Amino acid sequence: MKLQPLGKRLLVRRKPEMTKTPGGIIIPDTLTEKPMEGMIVAIGDEVDKVKVGYRVLFRKFAGVEIADNEEGMFLVMVQDDILGIIT
Repeated sequence: MKLQPLGKRLLVRRKPEMTKTPGGIIIPDTLTEKPMEGMIVAIGDEVDKVKVGYRVLFRKFAGVEIADNEEGMFLVMVQDDILGIIT
């Protein structure tokens, strides 16, 4: 996806949802909860403390979802929505 966030915004690729348990049981879409974890793929010019490639934990209802048919689901969010960096 070719999108450059502006200001203090980030483009985050959301971790894929789990649709099947390790035992093979399929979980319906209505019961799955969207993960609050993702990878930063682009940052705006005013962003500090995080960089492209960081795995981050963010707020449950953070950002605006953007769907890309080829690469999956992305979120555009402000830097303040990041709760922490996963190491």
